[in-house]
Amino acid sequence: MKRAISYEGYLDETKLGQALAGIFPDYEFIHDRAVPGAGISNRPDYRCEELKLMVEFDGYQHYCQIDTIFKDRLKDEAYTAMGYRIVRIPYFVQLTTDVVRHYFGVDDVDMQISFPHGFIADKGEKLPSEFCSLGIIRFVTELKELSFLQGDIIQSLRAKIHKYDGDKARVLPVDASCYCEELNCLIDRN
Repeated sequence: MKRAISYEGYLDETKLGQALAGIFPDYEFIHDRAVPGAGISNRPDYRCEELKLMVEFDGYQHYCQIDTIFKDRLKDEAYTAMGYRIVRIPYFVQLTTDVVRHYFGVDDVDMQISFPHGFIADKGEKLPSEFCSLGIIRFVTELKELSFLQGDIIQSLRAKIHKYDGDKARVLPVDASCYCEELNCLIDRN
């Protein structure tokens, strides 16, 4: 029999912790505490010593802020070297039953959520048009990895484009590769 787990609204770090308690009822998750012996000050959102598992809820800053992206890389390297498995859950993904199975390999839960995947919020939401180049690469990589959610996420982007009267530049990144190439040439030349 599957265990029913639910949360209301959009997934956030607090709701992630509540969901983890239901997904892994026999394990303790430590929230936002330094990892002894890690040698870094960055703390994981959730850590389970018994499972050697760290779970991070990655908000928009993990796509928009280059410093945050580099800190994530260093954190992942340090914790992976200590034997932890790192799971990063993007802010535009909800913890559905399929997502739990994908990230955690857990089949005995029935996630009952009320919010769809994608870019749904009406105010203050960061869209891919605001992502830095490394954030865009991460986003596209995740879309491929989460192919079972791809349709929902793409549909949410189409809805945003429609909301902005077809102005894709308000929602999707503008192709600036020719400008980047030109800037690299200028830097190399001088």
